[in-house]
Amino acid sequence: MTQKPALLPHFSVNRPVTVIMGFIALLVVGYIAYSQIPLELFPSGYQNPWMGVWVPYRNTNPWEVEDRITKPVEETLRTVRGIKKMNSRSQTSGCWISMNFQSGTDMNVAYLQVRDRLDRVMPELPDDVKRTYIRKWSDDDSPILWAAIAMEQKPDDVYYLIESNVKRPLERIDGVANVQIWGADQKYIQIELHQDRIKAHRVNIYALIQQLQRDNFSLASGYVRDSGQKVYIRSLAKYETIQDVENIPLKSAVTSRHGTGTGLQPPVSSLKLKDIATIKYDTGERRWHREVDGKPTVMIGVFRESGANIVAVTEAVQKKWDEEISKRPGMRGTDLQILFNQGDLIKNSINNLKTTGLWGGLFAVIVLFFFLRRVRVTLIITLAIPISLLITMTFLYFFGWSLNMMTMMGMMVGVGMVVDNSIVVVENIYRMKQSGASSRAAAITGASEVALAVTMATLTTAVVFLPLILMNDDAGFRFYMLRIGLPVVVALVGSLFVALIFIPLGASRIISESSRGFSRNAKGEGRSETGNRQQATGNRQQAERAGDNPKSLIVRANRLYQRVLRWTLTHRVDATLIAALILWSMAFAHGKVQKTDQGRGNLNDFWISYDMPDYYDDDKTKEILDQARAFLDGKREKYNIRTIEVGYYRGWGRLRVFLHPPEEDAWWQVVYANVRSWIRPSTPRRMILKDVVKDVKKNAPEFVGVRRRINWEGGEGDQGSVSISLYGEDTATLLVLSKEVERRLRAIPDLIDVDTEMERGNDEIRLQIDREQTRKYGVGSQVIAATISYALREIELPTYRTAEKEIPVRAFLKKGDRETLQQLESMTFRSASGKDIPLGALVKPTIQKGFGRIYHEDGKTILRVTAVTTKDDMKEISQKIDRAMKGFEMPRGYQWNKTGRFTKMEESGSTMTFALIMSITFVFLLMGVLFESFILPLCVLLSIPFAFFGVYWTLYLTKTTQDIMSMIGIIILIGIVVNNAIVLVDLVNRLRKEGYARFDALLEAGRHRFRPILMTSFTTVFGLLPMAVGNANLIGMPYAPMGRTMMGGLLASTAMTLVIVPLFYTFLDDLRELWKRLIAAAFAPRGKRQAAVSEAG
Repeated sequence: MTQKPALLPHFSVNRPVTVIMGFIALLVVGYIAYSQIPLELFPSGYQNPWMGVWVPYRNTNPWEVEDRITKPVEETLRTVRGIKKMNSRSQTSGCWISMNFQSGTDMNVAYLQVRDRLDRVMPELPDDVKRTYIRKWSDDDSPILWAAIAMEQKPDDVYYLIESNVKRPLERIDGVANVQIWGADQKYIQIELHQDRIKAHRVNIYALIQQLQRDNFSLASGYVRDSGQKVYIRSLAKYETIQDVENIPLKSAVTSRHGTGTGLQPPVSSLKLKDIATIKYDTGERRWHREVDGKPTVMIGVFRESGANIVAVTEAVQKKWDEEISKRPGMRGTDLQILFNQGDLIKNSINNLKTTGLWGGLFAVIVLFFFLRRVRVTLIITLAIPISLLITMTFLYFFGWSLNMMTMMGMMVGVGMVVDNSIVVVENIYRMKQSGASSRAAAITGASEVALAVTMATLTTAVVFLPLILMNDDAGFRFYMLRIGLPVVVALVGSLFVALIFIPLGASRIISESSRGFSRNAKGEGRSETGNRQQATGNRQQAERAGDNPKSLIVRANRLYQRVLRWTLTHRVDATLIAALILWSMAFAHGKVQKTDQGRGNLNDFWISYDMPDYYDDDKTKEILDQARAFLDGKREKYNIRTIEVGYYRGWGRLRVFLHPPEEDAWWQVVYANVRSWIRPSTPRRMILKDVVKDVKKNAPEFVGVRRRINWEGGEGDQGSVSISLYGEDTATLLVLSKEVERRLRAIPDLIDVDTEMERGNDEIRLQIDREQTRKYGVGSQVIAATISYALREIELPTYRTAEKEIPVRAFLKKGDRETLQQLESMTFRSASGKDIPLGALVKPTIQKGFGRIYHEDGKTILRVTAVTTKDDMKEISQKIDRAMKGFEMPRGYQWNKTGRFTKMEESGSTMTFALIMSITFVFLLMGVLFESFILPLCVLLSIPFAFFGVYWTLYLTKTTQDIMSMIGIIILIGIVVNNAIVLVDLVNRLRKEGYARFDALLEAGRHRFRPILMTSFTTVFGLLPMAVGNANLIGMPYAPMGRTMMGGLLASTAMTLVIVPLFYTFLDDLRELWKRLIAAAFAPRGKRQAAVSEAG
C-alpha cells in the first residue's frame, strides 16, 4: 500500500536550502527576542475580579461602625452588577468591605458603579466621614523594593528629611511610580483643646468644631465684567500661618431657645482659639514604631510604573542611592539595608530555572545517546530542544509577554518532551531504511507514515491545558495556567515542526546504507498467521545479530518484553486479574498520601504577630516583642536568619523575619545534602522555611492574655489556622454557640490555640441617651452624640497649604482630659434655661464586652472560631472536625460551616476534578479522529489509570504531599501518557491493514515501538529529574511535587502501556467485531439474519 508523502517532509527534503535559511532566520529572530524580552517575577496584566471599599471612622466601636456605616454601605453596594460574594469587617477604625465579582466582569465598569453607589450613600453616613476609598488589586500594588534606613542621629523632622532627600529623587527615576514612607510620622497642625478653659469660657465644643470645619476654604464664586473684560472671583478664607489659626476669633456658645446647641450670640470678648487650645506643629502621639535588628529605622517601599522593567528599575534605585542620595548633607551617617529586592529575586529565580532546564536537557541528550549510540543522530534529535525553545521565546516576545516564573516553568516542563516527536520520526525513518529504501525516500516516507500519529500525540498533550485555561470559576488560576500552558503548547508545536521539517532533511543526509536500527520488515500483505510469526522471528534474530553490547541490553529487554506480551495475549483473563490487583493497590497509596492547601509560594520570610490587651502601652508592647526578638536572635544560625524587622503600636506588634536564601539552590546540592544527611544523620543542616515555621510555632514565646499568630504569606491570620464559621442574626446567640464549638475543637489533639474572635474585643461603655432628661433640659440628642465624638476622637479639618506641601490639621481634646469615665461624665451641656448640665445626667452608661471586629458575609452576621493546626494533612483535620461536631444542634436560622482553608481546598479540588474529566474527554475526541473509531480510543485511555497508580505510589513512597502543583502535574500527565499508546496502536492498525493478523500485528508493533517508547519516556523522565529531586522551589512554591508526580506516572504508564494496551486492544477489538456482526444481523435479509445472529453468538 503506497502512502502519499506528507507535505512538510516532502518539502524539507526537496528544498534543503530554503529550510536551512529558515533555520538561520529563526536563530536570528530568536536571539533578538531573547535579548529584548522583559523580565518579571510574575506575569502582569491580570485583572483580579476583586474590589475593596474602606470607609475610615476612627476611634469608635464596631457596633457603631456596623450600624451607621457598614449596613447602609452594604445595602447600596448590593445593587452593583456582577457581585459574587460580599464580606465586610466593622472595627474601631472604620469599615472594610470586600467584593468578589463574577469571572469576566469588566472591573473598570464595576469601579465606576461602586464609586457611584458610594457617592449616593455619602449623605447617610456620619458627618465626619469625609471620604471613602476604593481599592482594585493590581500587580503594581506591591513594592518591588523594600528597604530600611537607619540613622545615627534623629533629625527634627524625619518625615520631611526622607521625603525631600529620598522619596522625591527616587520618584524621578524612569519607571518608579511612587515611594511610600513608613515609620516616620508626618507632622501636622494640632489643635489641642483644654477642657478647663472650655468650661471657664463657656465655649460649646459642637459649635466650635463646626466653625473650624467651615473656615479655611478657597471657593470659586463666579465672575464679573470690568471694562469689558471677564474677571473671575474667588472667595478666600485660607490660613496663611499658624498664627492665623491661633487668632481665630471665637463666640461664646450658648444654647438657643430650641436647645440645639448651635445658636451663637455676638462675641462678648476678644476670645481667640489660642485662649482655649494649644496649637502646635508636631508629630503628636506616635502610633507606629519600627526597628530592624534592634535599631530604630524608617522603611521605604518603591513601587513601579505599570509595564516598567523591574530588574532595570531596582538597579537604578540602588545606583541612585549609592551615587547621589547617600552623599547628600542631610543623609550622611545613614545606612540603607535592602530587605526585599524583587529584581534580585527575579534574576536568581530565573537563573535557577535556567540551570534546572539545562540539566534536564543534558539528561535527555545522555539518554538519547545511550539508546542511539550515534553522535550525529543524537545531535539531530537534540536540535529539537533549542529550536523549540527559540520558537517559544519568539512567540512570547511578539505576543507581548514577559519572561517570568510562569512562562519559564512552562518551558522547563517541556524540555524533556520536545524530543519525543523527533525520536518517533527518526526511528521510523530507520525502519524504512532497513526495508531497503534510499536515504531520501526513507526520510520522506518514514516521516510521512507517522506524521498523523505524532501530530495527534502533540495535540493530546496540548488539549489538556484547555480545561485549565477555559475554566470560569477561578479567573486567577485560569490566567496563570495560560502562562504556564501556552509555552508548553508552543514548544510542543515547535517540536512537531522540527520533527517534520528539520529531522527528515538531517536524516536524509546522515543515514547511510549501513545504518543499524530496526530490522528489515517487508510488507506482509496476504500472509498467514504462521508466515507472519516466522517473519517476525527472523526479524528479531536479525536485530539481535546486528546489536552491539549496549544495544544488546535493549535487545534482551525487548526479547523479555516479547515473552511477557505473548503470555499476556494468550492468558488474557489471568493478565486482566493482575492488572485489576495493580489498580486495587493504588487505593492504599491514595489513602495514605497527605493532601494540603499549602503549596503556595512566599519570599523566604515569615511573620509573628502578637495581639495584646488594649490597656498595654507602648513600653509593655515593646517588652513583649523584645522577648520574642531575643528568642529569634538566639536561633539566628539554626534558622538561617538574615534580618528581623519589628513594627508595633499600642497593644499590637509583629516581627517579620527574613531568612538567607537557601544554600542548596541547585538540584545536585540538594541531592548531596540529602545523601550526606542519610549517611550521617548527625550532620548539621540548616532548616528550610517550612521547618523553621514549625519550630517557631512550637518554641516561640507565648504570653498570658496575648494571642500569637504565625504567617508566612503576610496578612493578619495564622498561616496554620483553620476556622469554623457560625452564621445567624443575633450576635449574642452566636457567642453562646461558639463556646460549645470551642469545647469540641479543644478535644482534637492536633488543634491548639482555639479561639473565638469575640474574645479579641475590648470592654466598651455604651451611653444610652435618656430621652426624658434631654427633653426636660432642652438638649438635642444629636448634639450630645456629636460632642462626645468630637471630644474623644481626632477631627480632621481642612488642610493647611504652604508653597511646598499640604499639612493636615486636626482638633482633639487634650489627652489628660479624656482618659477616664469620670472626665467624660463631667462634660457639661447648656440647657435651654442657661444652666450647665453634666453628661451623667443626660445618659445612662453601661459597660459590656464588645467585639474587636464584627464580620458580615453576604449580609449575614458571622462569628469565626479559629484554631492553629500543626499538621499539613487538611483531609485528616477535616475528618476529625466532622467527628467532633457530630450531633451539634443549632437553633433554627443558624448554621455552621468549615471555612477558610477548607473552602479553598474544596473549591480547588472541584476545579481540578472538572479539569481532569474535561482533559480526558478532549483526549478521547482527538483519538477518535485519529483512529476513526469510537471503541479503539478506549484502549488508549485505559493507560491513564495506571499512570495514577504510579503517581500515588510515588507520592506515598517519597512522602510528598498532594498540593496544587501535583494536581497540575497529573493533568499534564494525561496528555503525555497517551502518546506512547497512540503510536503503538497506530502501528498496530497500519500493520493489520498491510495483512498482519491481530496477534502478529500486536507482537510486531510492540517490538518496533519498544525502543522509541522507552526513549521518549526516559528523556521526559530524566528531563524532569532536576525539578523533582530535593526541595527545589519557585519563589517558595515547591515544584518538586509536580516533577515527582509526572515522573512516577510516566514510568508506571510506560511499563503498563506496552502490556496493558495490547491486552485491552484485543478485548475492544472483539467488542467491535461483535458489534459489527450484530449490526449486520439487524439489517440483513430475514433468511440470513438468523445465521448472522448465530455466528455472532
